[in-house]
Amino acid sequence: AVDALGAIVKTEGPIVEELALRRLAEWFGVNRVTERYRARFAHIQHAALATQPIRLSHDTLWPSHVQEADFTLVRVPSEDPATRRDLEHIPLVERVNAVLHILQTQFGLPQDELQRELTKLFGFQRVTARLAEVAAESIDEAIKSGRVRRENDYVSLVV
Repeated sequence: AVDALGAIVKTEGPIVEELALRRLAEWFGVNRVTERYRARFAHIQHAALATQPIRLSHDTLWPSHVQEADFTLVRVPSEDPATRRDLEHIPLVERVNAVLHILQTQFGLPQDELQRELTKLFGFQRVTARLAEVAAESIDEAIKSGRVRRENDYVSLVV
């Protein structure tokens, strides 16, 4: 199980812990994620962090050779349903990268339009309250990074 988690992180990392837990459950044919399974996953993750070339930063598991500052990818879903992720299962660093990508092509957008573009980029057709909340968190994090600013309700790149 420890090696399996290492392989998942190596293949899909950076990967949010919750998605890694679900991927490991799929790997072993576990249909329902119970509290008992979550406790087991916590032990497996602890062992993997000690023995595998992976690390944990915030709620995200990273292959040890990938540095957050160097990670600029935005992985969007393809036609394959397996590539779809819930917005909260996309690492925050990747959602911030998406905000930057959108603003580089659009120059600036009203906050609600940027939220809509962000969710659309990751394959969602409509913006639910939960998606809007996660998208807003992503925009706030981009602003905290100093690369994006918000004036009134308009979000743009810092130039």
